[in-house]
Amino acid sequence: PTFGQLPSSSADFLKNFGLIAFIAVVGLEAGPKAFQTIQQQGWTLVYLGAIVTIVPVIAAQLFGAYVLRGDLKNSQLLAGSIAGGRSCTAALGSVMTVSNSNVAMQTYPVTYTLAQIYLTLFGPIIVSVMATWGTWATTVPIH
Repeated sequence: PTFGQLPSSSADFLKNFGLIAFIAVVGLEAGPKAFQTIQQQGWTLVYLGAIVTIVPVIAAQLFGAYVLRGDLKNSQLLAGSIAGGRSCTAALGSVMTVSNSNVAMQTYPVTYTLAQIYLTLFGPIIVSVMATWGTWATTVPIH
C-alpha cells in the first residue's frame, strides 16, 4: 500500500543522491589508503589497473562489432552483457536510458552471475599465483 505519491523526478533525485552519498563515503574511506599505496608502489599499479579495466571492455565491443555484426538490438544486448560482466548496474541504467528500451536487461543477469562465480572461484587462485610469482621474482637474481 502507498500513503502518498512521489513524483518520478523526486524518486530519481533520491536514487541518484543515495548513489552519490554511497560513492562519497567509499571514496573518503578508501582515498587515503589508495594514495598511500600509490606512494609505495608507484604509478605502475594505477596504469596496470587502467589496462585491466579498459582492455576487456574494448575487446568485447570489438568482438560484438566485427564478429557478431549486430544490429541495434544486438548492440543493446552486447552493452547489457558488458555491463553485467563488469558488475556495473549504473552502466546498465545508462544503456537503458539512452536506448529507451529494456532490451539490455536480458543479458545483464547472465553475465553478472558468471562474473561473480568466476571472481569467487578464480580470485583467490590468481592472488596466490601472483603472490608466489612476486616472491619468486624478487628472489631470482637477474644477470
